[in-house]
Amino acid sequence: HKHSHRYARELTFSPAAESSLMQHRWPGNVRELSHAVERAVLLCSDETIEPSHLMLQPGVLSAEDSNTIQPLEQTERAAIQRAMDQFDGDVNQAAAALGLSRSALYRRLEKFSAKPQSSESN
Repeated sequence: HKHSHRYARELTFSPAAESSLMQHRWPGNVRELSHAVERAVLLCSDETIEPSHLMLQPGVLSAEDSNTIQPLEQTERAAIQRAMDQFDGDVNQAAAALGLSRSALYRRLEKFSAKPQSSESN
């Protein structure tokens, strides 16, 4: 409701989208959930949010699965996504938290096809 109100959109979740939300492990906590819902509100072109609007990554590990080894690229992608979510798309803050230069983070974002949110367009 918060994001629907913010963007003046009356939307509902499809049963499949609700199921996706319930099954996701949410390693990034409530903030990650909030960002996923906000992204879905912005991406949805009709009145029903579908799983594709949520853009959830399959196979995200929970804390109890932390002993499972993941490919380095998947780990890097997840860390970058968490940093971008945590800092609301602020590349400078995300890069600093990740120990990268801003240009290095932009290269990785391009590599993973994850576009940073521009604060200038808001």
